[in-house]
Amino acid sequence: MLAYIWKFKYFIFAVVLVIFSYSLYLISNPVIFFETERILKYADDIEIELSQSFDDKNLFLIGVEFNDEINFNQFVDIDSVYNIIKKDSIIKNEKSVFNESRLLFTGLFFHTINLLNLESQLTFEKSVKKIKNKSSQFLSKDFKKLFFLIEIKNGFNDKDWKYFISNIRNSFALDGVDDVFVSGQISSEIYMQEKVISELIFITIFSALFCCLILWFFTLNIKFVLLTLISV
Repeated sequence: MLAYIWKFKYFIFAVVLVIFSYSLYLISNPVIFFETERILKYADDIEIELSQSFDDKNLFLIGVEFNDEINFNQFVDIDSVYNIIKKDSIIKNEKSVFNESRLLFTGLFFHTINLLNLESQLTFEKSVKKIKNKSSQFLSKDFKKLFFLIEIKNGFNDKDWKYFISNIRNSFALDGVDDVFVSGQISSEIYMQEKVISELIFITIFSALFCCLILWFFTLNIKFVLLTLISV
C-alpha cells in the first residue's frame, strides 16, 4: 500500500500544494460575518433604529426570510406564531411590523394607526400600498424579509436562553420561510461556548494529519511521524 502511494508521491505533493495555496488565498481574503451582521447583510434595505428603552445586552435580533413576497395568509400565520412567542415569560419588550404605528393627522387631532392591518384581505392590501410608499423599519422593500427586536428579562440561565432560541427557530419554520436568523450577545455567547472547543479540536486534528502527511512524504520514518503527531 505504501509503495503504491509512494509511486504517486509527486501527484499527491502537487495536490497538497494546490490545496495549501488555495488555503493561503482564503486566509488572505476572509469574508466573516457575525450573525448580527448577517441579518443586516441580507436585509440592508431595512432601516433599524434601536430605542434607548432596549437593553443591548439582553437584546435578540430575529430575521425571518421568505423565498417569495409575503402574502396575506403568511402574514396571518407569522402574526399568530409571534403572538404565542410574545407570551413567553422571558420576554420584557418587543418591536415588530405587527405593532409598528404611525401618527396620523385628521385635521383636528393626531392619533396613531397600525402600519400593517390584517383585519381582512382588503385592509391588508391597502396597508401594503402605504408601506411600499413610506417603508417600514421591520419589513424589507421586496416584502420578503421580516425583522423583530426582542428584549428578554434578567435572571435567566443558559438553559432558558437555549430553549428560547430553539423555540423561535422552530416556531418560525413555516411554509415559505427560507431561513431564520437569531442574533444578539446572548446567542453569540452560547455559540462560543458550544462551538469554539469543538472547532479547536477539529483544527488540531486536521493540522496534525497534514503535518504527518508532509513528514511522511519527506522522511518515510514512521517513528518520526508518530512523535510529531503526539507532539501536536
